[in-house]
Amino acid sequence: MAPKDKYTDPELRDEVKEEIHKGDKGGKPGQWSARKAQMMASEYKKRGGSYNTSKEDQSESQKHLDQWSKEDWQTKEGSGTAKKEDGTRKRYLPKEAWEQMSDDEKEKTDDKKVKESKKGKQFVGNTTEAKSARKKASRDSADSPDEDSKANGEGKKHQTRTQTRRSSRLQDKADGEKNGASQNSNSPKSKKRTATQSKSSNKKKKNESSKEE
Repeated sequence: MAPKDKYTDPELRDEVKEEIHKGDKGGKPGQWSARKAQMMASEYKKRGGSYNTSKEDQSESQKHLDQWSKEDWQTKEGSGTAKKEDGTRKRYLPKEAWEQMSDDEKEKTDDKKVKESKKGKQFVGNTTEAKSARKKASRDSADSPDEDSKANGEGKKHQTRTQTRRSSRLQDKADGEKNGASQNSNSPKSKKRTATQSKSSNKKKKNESSKEE
């Protein structure tokens, strides 16, 4: 499938891409970044765009963008803006990744980003600790069910509980009818009726025997 065929509205996607690329949010104007790619995917969906491929058929980059758009990206201080007043940029990571690091580890990876961005570097790798935290956050995010899955799971649980309750009621009803029948057979009236039927049967047999003689 050609790249543009993946999108339900290729023109909208190109329009959003151009806007994000020219802007200074998520990176320098005219430069591309992972953050800008994430913003583009999110904005495209926000404006009504979708994909012609299922989640299973998505490319790795599409899956990553889809995952990133669900994560809460921020600086170590919790800000949604990485660009500083002097033009340098702070480290930008998912909230879950920051939570995996100590204050010292946060400071180190952030300082590395700021110092390298002062030299004009756009892409600055994370420290070892930050890389590890980022990977763990991604795994946790990927393992978490999305809203559709949760809703589907809750629906199945509810259905199972309903079926269990229905089966239980039917079983109780059957047991009740069985016990009722047993109690009726042991009641005084039932015993008297049985005795009467027995006497009548014996009397009938005796009369038939007399006739034969």
